[in-house]
Amino acid sequence: MTQRDSLVQVELARAATLQKALEISELQRESVEIDVKMKRLAYAREMASNFNHHFYPFTDPVTAQTVGVCIETLNCWSRLSPKCAIEIGFYSPGGMVFPGVALFDHICALRSKGHYITTNVLGYAASMAGILLQAGDLRVMGRESYVLIHEISTQAAGKIGEIEDAAVFLEKFQSRAVDIFIARAIRL
Repeated sequence: MTQRDSLVQVELARAATLQKALEISELQRESVEIDVKMKRLAYAREMASNFNHHFYPFTDPVTAQTVGVCIETLNCWSRLSPKCAIEIGFYSPGGMVFPGVALFDHICALRSKGHYITTNVLGYAASMAGILLQAGDLRVMGRESYVLIHEISTQAAGKIGEIEDAAVFLEKFQSRAVDIFIARAIRL
């Protein structure tokens, strides 16, 4: 066998190895696609069940996006089942004030339309999620669940006047948040 024949055999072996690696990679890709499809199907089944039972699991930080999805879902239930009972389960670290206030007002508006809203804590409702918990007709908290209540916080940057305006706003919203908790406290 010549040196050239040996090099050809080495190259053919490399090509065969690369072909097998490509086949394995393709099988792995197909396996991942199947796994993703199965997870999507399981998620769709779970959401369909939640949709039929009007249970919304709020398990993310309070942001414009998560609040938007929640409001969209609640609106859909409200249109399809006027005056239905709705449950929102909070397992959230809290988050942004303005989106949270928008959801709070939306939940209160649904209550005024005749929906009976139950809000509950699934583990913990911190910060803005603790305020959102107060929006329900019935507020439920498990024995091992927690609500974190603290002063409103932010970061401020800019001109002195802008920072002073932010501080004035924070003081007003802090007062409003305290009023929400006081109004929703059980009176014995």
